Amino acid sequence: MVEQGTLNPKVKGSTPLRPTILNYRTGESFNLAGLFFKGARTWKASSMALYFTSDLHLGHEAIIEMNARPFASVEEMNIALIDNINETVSEDDTLFILGDFSYRIRRDESVEMARRIACRNVHLVKGNHDKDFTKFGVFRTIRDYRELRYGEDKRRFVLFHYPIASWAGMRGGSIHLHGHIHSGGDNLNKNNFANGFFRYDVGVDANGYHPVSIEKILELARAFEQ
Repeated sequence: MVEQGTLNPKVKGSTPLRPTILNYRTGESFNLAGLFFKGARTWKASSMALYFTSDLHLGHEAIIEMNARPFASVEEMNIALIDNINETVSEDDTLFILGDFSYRIRRDESVEMARRIACRNVHLVKGNHDKDFTKFGVFRTIRDYRELRYGEDKRRFVLFHYPIASWAGMRGGSIHLHGHIHSGGDNLNKNNFANGFFRYDVGVDANGYHPVSIEKILELARAFEQ
């Protein structure tokens, strides 16, 4: 796996990337500058799988009605979403959560929920609702943005909470994984790929309330590349 480091505009010799991403709801901007590659590993397909999820909104009671989630209470939703992770992702696999792990609850409650995840390799790409978890050790890394390379062909994956209209390597087949929009079902992802637009919503609302594997995403991409 080849990955970049944190968003750090103070890195010497870094070249700013455009455009700046603006969260229109909060006015917070994300200048994709100061990115650098850390290490030189390529993630190869193996018994240790790679999964993605986003927008669990643990603790957020209103999301059940807002997104027609099939849960009778917020407590049932919290338990089910964590159980779905533990049933899908093994302890030795790697899970990337692309933002909005929880919402409308205290940080200590969010930390306790994160500790229920059995996987030992959980990484957070921050969303607009995430707490500051840096002092609690519940995530292996916490970043604003990431890029990964996977497989023998070192295919690039761009990870960001928000969907981007234009991303690194998109003309060369890179796949952009995101959350934030809470799309229902998998029609949006299939339509995107069918039109050669390799952007995939990994959020729970779009993936049956389970994490999605990198192999499933690649399978979909290959189906429309033939």
